[in-house]
Parts: sequence; C-alpha cells; structure tokens
Amino acid sequence: MKAILDSSVLIAFFTELKDPKYLLSLTYFGYELHIPNGVAIELKRGITFQQLSPYLSNFNQLSEVDQIDLYPFKKRFPYLAQGELEVLFWGLRFKRGKEQYICVLDDKKARNAAEKLRLNYTGTIGILNLLEELDFLASRERKSIIEELRKAGFRVP
Repeated sequence: MKAILDSSVLIAFFTELKDPKYLLSLTYFGYELHIPNGVAIELKRGITFQQLSPYLSNFNQLSEVDQIDLYPFKKRFPYLAQGELEVLFWGLRFKRGKEQYICVLDDKKARNAAEKLRLNYTGTIGILNLLEELDFLASRERKSIIEELRKAGFRVP
C-alpha cells in the first residue's frame, strides 16, 4: 500500500510529536511512504525537513509533477497548496494504475477534494487509528498521542 503524505502529517509526527516512530512503523505493515516533490519543497522552508532528513531513506520522494499535468487540479481546486495538489495528483495516478494507495491529508478542503475525486484518504488521526487496529498502539497510548497533538495546536476533531 502506498501512503502519499502531505506536509501536515509529517509536521505532526516530526515536529509536534517529535517522534517519527509512529509514522515510520507503517513500513513494518507493508506501507510505502511517499512524499510528493511539492511537499518536500514546502518542508524545506521549515524546520521539519531538518528533522526529517536523517530518516529520508524510509521515504520515496515522488518526481516533480509537470505543471501542465497539474493545471486541471489547480483550476478545479484553486484554494489548495502545491503539496496538497500533488498528493491528489499521485493518488489519482496510483488509482488509475490500479495500485493500492491512500492519500494522507489533514486539511478539510484537501480531504473534500479527495472525496470529490473518489480517492482513498485518511489523516494523521486516521494513521493513529490504523496503528491501534494493527496492535502497534494501545488505545490508551493513541488517546495520549492525540491529546499531545491537541496541546501542540493540531486541529483534532
């Protein structure tokens, strides 16, 4: 399963929680972690990329998307950032290639766009829920992590 990650997910695990093991543990369960080029560019502007760089071998950086190919997404969803648009682009590409994928987005507008495109998606909390389902996290630990995110200013429903 390919997990296409938006910057908010990486920021949550690497910057706010300061513990990437939860996200990286997905690889033990057969997930491939993918970072679109636009997300990598967004992260390079902040501290998250420095925190992420020792772990880059755990991620596949997806190639740059030609702006001509991205134009229909920009036109349909002008309110989304480059990284979010590229997560959607790659989700659609993997879907069309009949590959198993999930777009990992936290922004409500980006998730709505994924829904309109009929893409599989989840968010940071969804990743934590999945880790509980896979018995990597106990329910109590998941709740504690969510509370930590909430205290760090992460928007949690």
